[in-house]
Amino acid sequence: MRIVVVGAGCIGTIIASRLVKAGHEVTVIARDERLANIQAHGLRMQTHGKSRIEYQDVTAYPRLTPDMTADFVLVTVQRHQIDALMPDLIAHPSHNIVFMFNCVTNDDQWRHPLKGRLLWAFPAALGELKNGVVHYSVLPRSLSLLQITTIGGHAKRHASAIKLMKIFNKAKIPSTFHDDMPAWLKTHAALMLPVMAIGSQKLHTQQPLTLSWLEANTVALAMQECFDLVNAAGSITPLNMKLVSLMPSAIIAFSLMTAFQMHYMQRILAGHAGHASDEIQELYLEMKHLAKKQQVEIPSLDTLCTDLLLR
Repeated sequence: MRIVVVGAGCIGTIIASRLVKAGHEVTVIARDERLANIQAHGLRMQTHGKSRIEYQDVTAYPRLTPDMTADFVLVTVQRHQIDALMPDLIAHPSHNIVFMFNCVTNDDQWRHPLKGRLLWAFPAALGELKNGVVHYSVLPRSLSLLQITTIGGHAKRHASAIKLMKIFNKAKIPSTFHDDMPAWLKTHAALMLPVMAIGSQKLHTQQPLTLSWLEANTVALAMQECFDLVNAAGSITPLNMKLVSLMPSAIIAFSLMTAFQMHYMQRILAGHAGHASDEIQELYLEMKHLAKKQQVEIPSLDTLCTDLLLR
């Protein structure tokens, strides 16, 4: 398969590297210093907890152009960066444009300009870019109840989504298919936005990534507000998230306190929130818009996110 990966941050690098190792013809789109680093050294990866650095040669360019033939174009940038890329994505002839970022709003604003070619995939991976090397983890299938890379699209796109899922699985990116990705993405944002917000606060003020009871309770209440909002706007999915949404806030708070005592969970928090303040702000504003539309208040989420807007 010929695959173009637009965006060479942590997620783009992880996916591109695994696809190259699986034998696919991969082109990476990167910018500025990151582009120069890839052109000079290739993709450099280091699994969390290991010392060996992996190398993958890959072709890299500064911009997606229509002459780059691709079976799939994987867009691994953050939500706030997508609008600047839309002209190039619209002009590209690929039948499969795959967005890979958090989103609360419906995707009509992109699906219609892309003439129905849009798919969604959300990666269950995390990493940190240091000196040109991505230090990373890919969540194994054994942790699928926590999260697994999830791929889907609108009804007419299911065959292409399942095809991409199979490509990812063979490339050792454990993946599953979901037939309602807009609902899945809203649910995922409801779960992660409060956690990302508290993580961003702590990293910004250089506090330990553990949670006090007050902090955990505020995150839990914000999570329930978001779940209620998503449920009012449509449905919560998949089933494990539906079960989480039904838990009392005290149980969610205690679970968060316990989880973020673990170094692994702190690393996940740092990976999701460390370089994502713009994304957190965008998701918060989208959630606020949804709350206004549903005529409900989200005070605990406001408490977590307000300071982000002032930075």
